[in-house]
Amino acid sequence: MAKIKIVTDSSAQLTPEEIEEYDIHVIPLSVEINGENHVDGETITRQELVDELRKANGTFFGNI
Repeated sequence: MAKIKIVTDSSAQLTPEEIEEYDIHVIPLSVEINGENHVDGETITRQELVDELRKANGTFFGNI
Protein backbone atom coordinates (compact mmCIF):
# COMPACT_ATOMS: atom_id res chain seq x y z
CA MET A 1 0.00 0.00 0.00
CA ALA A 2 1.29 3.46 -0.89
CA LYS A 3 2.00 5.95 1.84
CA ILE A 4 0.29 9.31 1.76
CA LYS A 5 1.95 12.50 3.02
CA ILE A 6 0.02 15.69 3.72
CA VAL A 7 1.78 18.84 2.49
CA THR A 8 0.51 22.41 2.81
CA ASP A 9 1.84 25.94 2.84
CA SER A 10 2.00 28.05 5.97
CA SER A 11 -1.14 29.98 5.07
CA ALA A 12 -3.12 27.01 6.41
CA GLN A 13 -2.24 28.29 9.91
CA LEU A 14 -2.19 24.84 11.50
CA THR A 15 -1.31 24.52 15.16
CA PRO A 16 1.91 22.76 16.16
CA GLU A 17 -0.29 20.04 17.67
CA GLU A 18 -2.12 19.45 14.37
CA ILE A 19 1.16 19.35 12.44
CA GLU A 20 2.60 16.77 14.81
CA GLU A 21 -0.56 14.67 15.17
CA TYR A 22 -1.07 14.27 11.43
CA ASP A 23 2.64 14.37 10.46
CA ILE A 24 2.04 17.31 8.10
CA HIS A 25 4.88 18.90 6.13
CA VAL A 26 4.47 22.71 6.05
CA ILE A 27 6.18 24.75 3.32
CA PRO A 28 6.65 28.42 4.24
CA LEU A 29 4.70 30.84 2.05
CA SER A 30 6.91 33.21 0.05
CA VAL A 31 5.54 36.67 -0.63
CA GLU A 32 6.81 39.85 -2.23
CA ILE A 33 5.58 43.05 -0.61
CA ASN A 34 6.64 46.44 -1.95
CA GLY A 35 9.52 44.85 -3.87
CA GLU A 36 10.84 42.91 -0.86
CA ASN A 37 10.78 39.12 -0.63
CA HIS A 38 9.65 37.55 2.64
CA VAL A 39 9.26 33.99 3.89
CA ASP A 40 6.39 33.43 6.32
CA GLY A 41 7.70 32.51 9.76
CA GLU A 42 11.35 32.96 8.75
CA THR A 43 11.91 36.56 7.64
CA ILE A 44 8.50 37.95 8.60
CA THR A 45 6.09 37.06 11.39
CA ARG A 46 2.47 36.22 10.70
CA GLN A 47 1.34 39.52 12.25
CA GLU A 48 3.88 41.54 10.22
CA LEU A 49 2.68 39.76 7.07
CA VAL A 50 -0.96 40.56 7.81
CA ASP A 51 -0.09 44.20 8.59
CA GLU A 52 1.90 44.59 5.37
CA LEU A 53 -0.84 43.01 3.27
CA ARG A 54 -3.37 45.43 4.75
CA LYS A 55 -1.11 48.39 3.94
CA ALA A 56 -0.40 47.12 0.40
CA ASN A 57 -4.02 47.65 -0.69
CA GLY A 58 -4.06 44.34 -2.53
CA THR A 59 -0.83 44.89 -4.49
CA PHE A 60 1.31 41.95 -3.47
CA PHE A 61 2.57 38.81 -5.11
CA GLY A 62 2.49 35.40 -3.41
CA ASN A 63 4.47 32.36 -4.42
CA ILE A 64 4.54 28.91 -2.91
